[in-house]
Amino acid sequence: MSSNKTVAAKKTVSKKTVKEPQVVKEPVVVDVVVDEVVDESTEDSGDKRKVITKESVIQSFEDLIKSIESEMDSLREGDAKNKGIKFLRTLNKRLKILKNQSSRIIKQKRTSTKKNTNNNSGFLKPVKISTEMAKFTGWDKDELKSRVEVTKYLCQYIRDNNLQNPKDKRQILTDSKLQKLLRFDPKKETEPLTYFRLQTQLKSHFLKPDEVSA
Repeated sequence: MSSNKTVAAKKTVSKKTVKEPQVVKEPVVVDVVVDEVVDESTEDSGDKRKVITKESVIQSFEDLIKSIESEMDSLREGDAKNKGIKFLRTLNKRLKILKNQSSRIIKQKRTSTKKNTNNNSGFLKPVKISTEMAKFTGWDKDELKSRVEVTKYLCQYIRDNNLQNPKDKRQILTDSKLQKLLRFDPKKETEPLTYFRLQTQLKSHFLKPDEVSA
């Protein structure tokens, strides 16, 4: 009977020794690595969606510098080759995103600069006006005026003298002064004078350089 008890005891001991090696803490390390990868991908996707400004680009560069300095410190302290490679890959992606963002900001600046240079052309460019227009407005005939300035003056004149058609305010009911200035005879014209057509009637009052010299 005693021999049977010793055999049973040995069997129970062998069962316990089989169970102990199954308790392994390695999956905890794997979870940490997965979390880092997820955080990096979500950061990239969020960076693409946000509104890009000059300040945000500068701040992103500053964040990258801090990240690089922190990673350099950690690499000095211990062996972290795998983690370092993942960090550098993520850093490379973020640098590419910043490069594209910087290009967009530069293009916006170039577009705004072109718009500013175009302010001195077309409707905004000051030119010599005719003697008739100078007399009508009371301006100095030698003073340069843009099409916008002349149009604003005439629109104000039309409002002050109630020359808009009450039924259709896009139409202008010219008085004798406007008819003479614009060379517009409502009795002979088949269509009414409108604000859109007003620019055509004003063409002769903006002198070209060769007309001024003549």
